[in-house]
Amino acid sequence: MDISAFYQKFKMPLIITGGVVLVGLLVWLLWLIFFKPATLLVSQPPLTPDADLSGGLKPSETGSPTTIILDQNGQPIGLTPDTGLPVLDDLPQIDSQGSIFNVSDVALGGLTKITPIIPQNSYQPPAIVGNSVRYYDATQQRFIEQQSDGSTQRLSEDRFPSAEKVVWSKNGDKAVLEFPDGFNIIYDFKTKQQVTLPKEAEGFSFSPNSQQLAYKMQTNDFWQNWLRISSTDGERVVQTEHLGDNGKLVQVDWSPSNQVVAMYTKGETLDTQKIYPLGQHQENLPSLRVAGRGFESEWDNTGDRLLYSVRNESTDHNPRLWITEARSDTMGENNIPLNIQTWAHKCTFTPNDERVICAVPKELPLGAGLFPELAADVEEDFYSIDIFTGQSTFLATPAAIPPGFKATDLTLSEDGALLVFRDESRGGIYEMRLR
Repeated sequence: MDISAFYQKFKMPLIITGGVVLVGLLVWLLWLIFFKPATLLVSQPPLTPDADLSGGLKPSETGSPTTIILDQNGQPIGLTPDTGLPVLDDLPQIDSQGSIFNVSDVALGGLTKITPIIPQNSYQPPAIVGNSVRYYDATQQRFIEQQSDGSTQRLSEDRFPSAEKVVWSKNGDKAVLEFPDGFNIIYDFKTKQQVTLPKEAEGFSFSPNSQQLAYKMQTNDFWQNWLRISSTDGERVVQTEHLGDNGKLVQVDWSPSNQVVAMYTKGETLDTQKIYPLGQHQENLPSLRVAGRGFESEWDNTGDRLLYSVRNESTDHNPRLWITEARSDTMGENNIPLNIQTWAHKCTFTPNDERVICAVPKELPLGAGLFPELAADVEEDFYSIDIFTGQSTFLATPAAIPPGFKATDLTLSEDGALLVFRDESRGGIYEMRLR
């Protein structure tokens, strides 16, 4: 067969057929992209904080079944929509008809009442002193103390416009204030005196007796970057450890035992870090090897133990809690996973140091340890965890919280009966009774 003659004979039909096929393919692709309903290509069960592991999340046996009254549309009565910054009545426990939710006043393993105790425009952490709560009120630009009966008083008549961050001393009598223009001051609420700190100072932490302050100097000069300790009256400053270019790897956190001032985190592999405790006098303290990255920690009340969270591939890069011995002679011993997926900054120790109370996301998307914003809309419950056995007990689901509510800066009263925490997404400080 003459190929040239065949081609000439069928040239036009081939071109027409090819054109029709091409147009049909383009139409199909456009439909696929813009009009086809979305389908889930891979179905995966939701991640939970290791509910299937020993010592995992288990409901409290003291709790009772939770019921919520629904309206005719099947929606919970009394839950208000998110309209921006919440106000004090954004957490109703009773609807307009007087119907009462099955909400407990005390955390017993179900829906539990939480009470806003300060204006919601405050984004600063609180300090609990005895039976009172101290906080910075951004509206008044002053520091306020609220008593257990609800009465308030000013801690000082001095105003502090636009205070961006507040770090409290252990006894609540002093605070470091950081301002948007870079200025930092120590303010003493007893003497009403203030001390100016260098603009390059950051990462503040008070000593256990509240008489000293540790911080990092972060400058553009390699030789001027030090871990410093200053007396809170500004009379004495000591440079304890040269940081050089490693300042971002140092977390300043003065231990209650007075043995550790900061932690230097050094990466070893993709899934391990080595943590070097830094003392006041360049002591050679034993290090801690952790099975993950993203290290953050909380001391117990004596400094004997350290609660920390890290992420790794085995946890889908979500943070998991661990507990370890942390004195200068026991650092890293009894390093035990608690099988709870949350961050250490969402936890606090009970007064007897036998348990930790944590805000735990109901489920974490893969990679939330790397990108916390992935968990921005995930609701949180509260759990109590025995640090010796790893046994966790469901305490409460906070009632009528606004969407996006995120608990942080958890603090317990001296008797352990009252939990105070801040909403880091919208501001405001709340309390919940544990007994």
